[in-house]
Amino acid sequence: MVKAEEAGEGEGISLRFAILLAVGLVVLVMALNQVGSTEVPIGLEHLKRLDAEDLVQSVEIAPGGWHVTLRRPSRIDNGSGELITRQVVVREQGEPGAEQARGWRSRGVRVERISEPEPENGWLGGVLVSGLLGLGVWHLWQQMQKHRREGSPRQHLERLEQEFKDGKITQEEYQLRAELIMAEM
Repeated sequence: MVKAEEAGEGEGISLRFAILLAVGLVVLVMALNQVGSTEVPIGLEHLKRLDAEDLVQSVEIAPGGWHVTLRRPSRIDNGSGELITRQVVVREQGEPGAEQARGWRSRGVRVERISEPEPENGWLGGVLVSGLLGLGVWHLWQQMQKHRREGSPRQHLERLEQEFKDGKITQEEYQLRAELIMAEM
């Protein structure tokens, strides 16, 4: 006779795997949110207003635009709503004028030229997604191998019905084992 704990062992493994996968996906989403850019794109006029309020702490001049760090977190309207951030970017502005750069430096703003933009950590998300996808494929492969060795749940149910018809098991045992097999389907 098969006990419920023994028959439900595979169910426990599947539940643990599902929980592990769910936790992994939550961690992935949180990690991607942390890795993503925190810079809010703004226009040149908005930068001038922030500069007039003496909020600009540093300006990094890169080929793609100016990466600006503010002295304190500020509400920035990015067109689709307000965000609180310390980093903004003014896209495709080229070089600031010499007078503007001198003005920033005289007020203690660090102005720095960067020849290449810093590499983004987008590959990290790809590695995490690939790892979770690989884990899912591995789990499916393990289930296929298990079903090849032990048969599918449908085959288990057919054998169970045959055992019941042959009188090898009782009605209660048949129902208990059938419920456990149905849970696997």
